[in-house]
Amino acid sequence: MQNSLLNYRVIGNGYPVLFLHGFLESETMWDYLDLGNLDFQSIFIDLPGHGKSLNTDDGEPSIEFMTSKVKELIEFLAISNFSVVGHSMGGYVALSVKEMFSKAKDKGNRQCEKVVLLNSNFWEDSDSKKSDRLRVADIVSKNRLLFIREAIPNLFVSKDVCNDQIIHLIEEASRIDKHAIIYATLAMRKRADKTSLIAKQPEDFLVVQGVLDSIIPMNIMMQKTNGIPVHIKCLENVGHMAHIESAAKVKEILADFLIG
Repeated sequence: MQNSLLNYRVIGNGYPVLFLHGFLESETMWDYLDLGNLDFQSIFIDLPGHGKSLNTDDGEPSIEFMTSKVKELIEFLAISNFSVVGHSMGGYVALSVKEMFSKAKDKGNRQCEKVVLLNSNFWEDSDSKKSDRLRVADIVSKNRLLFIREAIPNLFVSKDVCNDQIIHLIEEASRIDKHAIIYATLAMRKRADKTSLIAKQPEDFLVVQGVLDSIIPMNIMMQKTNGIPVHIKCLENVGHMAHIESAAKVKEILADFLIG
């Protein structure tokens, strides 16, 4: 189904949970988790420029724009209380959604209750990471397919075991326009730090961390969460694609946190 901007798909019934995919992905990423038999309603969303969703923003790239479009969809679907699961870039949008709906003037009768950061984080990019984002944008502008083919395999620990999934992800990502990839890259680069949001209500957040995640190193996650009693689940022998490399465990973790 598609509203005026964002493509979405709904399965199941009950308490609504929004699922936001990561960079170079689409709402189909959640198929690996087979969520249809859980006791909540899953709403899978294509973020702007990804999957079947258009990106109509002609301004400065921002996570806030993506968030505003998710908000439009929430209002379109007349959702009241809900939770959000975000993978990687989707986690950044999930944090912004949580922040938006915690402000009385914006939320109305709606409340974002829980947020799951799946292979994602809540801090601002370091200076070196910001420089790397600019490098990525430049590479994509010159050779989008080369970037995609090199970037996606490096998200996995077990490249051989997950070869079929890697091929599928590359094929899907290859359909994303280079301008949408650059937009998302620069939006992530300029996102704001959300540590204070986590620290204020740590019980509302769950971090699912791959111990071998090369994008979000385990030691950095431990440093950043030191002193913040946020829920953390660490998955052994898992990289940045926990929903593929440890699908059954991720599904179990989500069920326990969201409806347990």
